[in-house]
Amino acid sequence: MSLTNTIPIKVNTHTKKNEIVGWQEGVLQIHLKTKPIKGQANKELCRLLANHCHLPISAITIKQGGTSRNKLVSISGLTKDKLRAYLD
Repeated sequence: MSLTNTIPIKVNTHTKKNEIVGWQEGVLQIHLKTKPIKGQANKELCRLLANHCHLPISAITIKQGGTSRNKLVSISGLTKDKLRAYLD
């Protein structure tokens, strides 16, 4: 049973609030208030996911898409089923 999962995420920045919107066509949709300047949105994304999944920020890693709204994010410390339960 793997405790590291990679999930596709689409981030919309400069929105009214930070929120996990839900899954759409296999991609997790997330809204962030932060503007995508100097990695601020990436840091906020990691914070949001860590808080939502009750994990330390160090468990969240952006594998691809550091400068894109489409990202692949690795989340360590949860089974796939537990992660899905937190994000659904």
